[in-house]
Amino acid sequence: MSLVECHTLFLDEIIDGTFVNECNHLVFCSNSETLKLLDLNTGCCEFYAGHSDIVISLDKYQVKAEDGKIDESKAFILSGGKDSEVRLWRFDANAGILEKLKCLAVFRGHNQNICSVNFAPKRGKLFVSASQDSTIKVWDIKKFMGDADSTHSDNIEVVNQATMTVMAHRKYINVAKFSPNDKIIATASQDKSIKLWAAKDL
Repeated sequence: MSLVECHTLFLDEIIDGTFVNECNHLVFCSNSETLKLLDLNTGCCEFYAGHSDIVISLDKYQVKAEDGKIDESKAFILSGGKDSEVRLWRFDANAGILEKLKCLAVFRGHNQNICSVNFAPKRGKLFVSASQDSTIKVWDIKKFMGDADSTHSDNIEVVNQATMTVMAHRKYINVAKFSPNDKIIATASQDKSIKLWAAKDL
């Protein structure tokens, strides 16, 4: 393994990141309330506000065209923060400066830091969030996933009710992940346990 590039952009820790647009862009979060979008070709970095406290977890779902092929220029991003909120963003590589990320919805229900967010990878119609409140929540986002080409509304919808909430561990949860077929959710916690959950039962 060899180092290809090194970008030192901030005198601060980088907490999480995910590639989009055929690895031409990197969405990442550092020790702040903003999402950063780095163009790896130009070095330009855009800042996107929304959270009211530090963003600590990210995930990506790549948009698929009608023929089933991946559309690399479009994606959905989840961000979870210390403000106890999850935000759903649409990424469009063809949009203008400071318009490539658009917040579609805010999900509220946890009462402590969001430690992990993860799309159901097969269909992208659900996501799971995990928190220091020791719960996992499953959220239905079908209505938002049709917005990949929508630019007509600037409204950000607030969702206050998860599809399901489970008190999953005795201490706070570090990570929650869907299996590749969307059927199982794995959780790992500070209580030194890993648990597997049947997603259809949640």
